[in-house]
Amino acid sequence: MNRAVQSIVLVLAIAPAARLMADDQTSLVGVWRYAGEVDTRSDGSPAPASALSDTQGLLIYTPDGFMSIVHMPRGRHWSTETATIAELRETAANGNAYAGRYEVDPTTHTVTHITSVSMEPAFEGQRLSRTYAINGDSLRLSGTFPYQGETIHFIISWTRAKPQKQ
Repeated sequence: MNRAVQSIVLVLAIAPAARLMADDQTSLVGVWRYAGEVDTRSDGSPAPASALSDTQGLLIYTPDGFMSIVHMPRGRHWSTETATIAELRETAANGNAYAGRYEVDPTTHTVTHITSVSMEPAFEGQRLSRTYAINGDSLRLSGTFPYQGETIHFIISWTRAKPQKQ
């Protein structure tokens, strides 16, 4: 096979994977609102109730590969000047916030969040891999997190945020 034909075959072989990666990354780009979460133990039983509180959040993916997530308990009515230790602990235990870059692997349907900053110091500089599923304006991320010595499996649902009319 001559070099020109080899080059064409190579481009044709790579093009679908590149298009798939671009399509998945393009589909992720935007602002997503927290819609719900299901947490289970490794054996499939429900996670402890305290592992999941009533929360709200935003997840943002930019076209140039940056991401940010803020996920906080609802009903907080304190300010930094008036917060009690218990209120701060509840927020830290049931909230999450980090930002950094992200990578998409469309062949495994995995998005990896590469943290630069994090509310949880142990997560800084980490690669947090999540399996993703996109269906229109719905996004589902799944993975695991440590909780009181256990590994908790999560499925978090997000809905694409719509621009507000002004």
